[in-house]
Amino acid sequence: MLSFFSNNKKKTLLLFGVGFLFIFLLFLNFKIMTKRSYLDKKVSILQEEMDALKSRKEVLSMRIGLIGEKDHLEKMAREEFGLKKEGEKVVAMPLLAGRKSTSSENVSPKKSFWQKFLDIFK
Repeated sequence: MLSFFSNNKKKTLLLFGVGFLFIFLLFLNFKIMTKRSYLDKKVSILQEEMDALKSRKEVLSMRIGLIGEKDHLEKMAREEFGLKKEGEKVVAMPLLAGRKSTSSENVSPKKSFWQKFLDIFK
């Protein structure tokens, strides 16, 4: 039986096929490595985000537990809303340079639309 390819041509064709397969597998391996690197970075970012959310959940759970306590409600009413007990006198103290202001100290009186409009022309 006569062979279509000679022995030398068969070896060359086989070598070419193996070389092509090797290059193709190398290319696929590179693509897989880059995709894996991208996904690993994304996982680490999501893990950090999840840890931050867990810590926020713990803080909020603690605050929920404190809400029912009378002392905490009074403290919130005093600090955030500027309320006081009957017969109690409130003394305003100036802020020190290094101290941060609370939310009740930053509240400015609300102005009506017309007052804001007139302030534009002052």
